[in-house]
Amino acid sequence: MKFSGKIEDFPVMDIMQYIHTGKKTGTLCLENNSRQGWVHFQDGQVIRARRAGMTNIGDLLLEKNMINLNDLKAAVRIQQAQPKAKPLGMILEEMGAITHKALKEAVIRQIEEVIYELVTWEEGTFSFELESYELFDDISIAPDDLIPPEEIDTKFLLLEAMRIFEEEKNLSLIHISEPTRPLYISYA
Repeated sequence: MKFSGKIEDFPVMDIMQYIHTGKKTGTLCLENNSRQGWVHFQDGQVIRARRAGMTNIGDLLLEKNMINLNDLKAAVRIQQAQPKAKPLGMILEEMGAITHKALKEAVIRQIEEVIYELVTWEEGTFSFELESYELFDDISIAPDDLIPPEEIDTKFLLLEAMRIFEEEKNLSLIHISEPTRPLYISYA
């Protein structure tokens, strides 16, 4: 089963809530002008979110000073030497460059940032295709081997995304609706 439509008619938040409450498994594909995003669900739980141009996990870990440049370069060399690429984060963990807990937190943070951006899209198109659980990106392990679906609280994630969206929307309305004060010039 596949369904699709316009974001103007069905806001991203509503679509994601429908998928979550319906415990659907599949991929939500979103397009807004030249921007694209994907949210992967398993039994209604977000297990992965990505968008074109997002910061990859290696650069994110480096930016947050969670790993050093030498470890990142070594992990990339290992990844490129493998016939079937393993996720970079898992290589870094196996090298001892990062703990499992820190890696998991970084991946969850990355998912949250993508979701928070996608729910702000007010126009564009979406499609959702029900699909069986598959490995993504030709990686040798499933994404939920790192983060089981139950560890990402999808309901909380969606509520938090909505709260942030509403706050930003209200702030922009305040700035737009603020009356400008007349400038009084005193000629004394």
